[in-house]
Amino acid sequence: MSLPRVTEILESLLSSNNNTRKWSTATITLGTGAAHSANDVVSTDAGAVLTFATGLAAGKSGLIRSSLVTTNNDAVFAAGAGYVLHLYSAAPTAQATNAAFNMTTADQAKYIGNITIGTLVDIGDTCAKFDKGHDFDFTLATGATSIYGKLVCLGGETTVTGKTITINLGIAAL
Repeated sequence: MSLPRVTEILESLLSSNNNTRKWSTATITLGTGAAHSANDVVSTDAGAVLTFATGLAAGKSGLIRSSLVTTNNDAVFAAGAGYVLHLYSAAPTAQATNAAFNMTTADQAKYIGNITIGTLVDIGDTCAKFDKGHDFDFTLATGATSIYGKLVCLGGETTVTGKTITINLGIAAL
């Protein structure tokens, strides 16, 4: 069998098994702009939790292959050094922007891990970072079709009030 035919068959199987990547998007509008320290939460003043609708059936497993993070700020936040996105199987305890990240005892059973997001790059009216190769597998909770996240600074950065950060996760079914 020729290589092009094998490729065609594999692509067909992936499509028919619903194994193609889907984008799941969550956006937050930043709270009061401030100088964040390393390991501070980046969120709203009230501490909005990011919700990612996975497109998977409840209780199924998935794989985060890639991420695309954008902000509508026209320059990289001062001293920005990237982020860690902490992920949960159910909504974790909310933490306001600029608070030191803390995983409460109540959130430990919900925690499924984290992915690292590189430093955003200035591309004109927006800043963005595409990261691939996360290969982060997860299983949805019984009855749940979403995963949840908290965004945390890797290094200190100064955010701007009212700007948005949008996180797109490339999710494939397992």
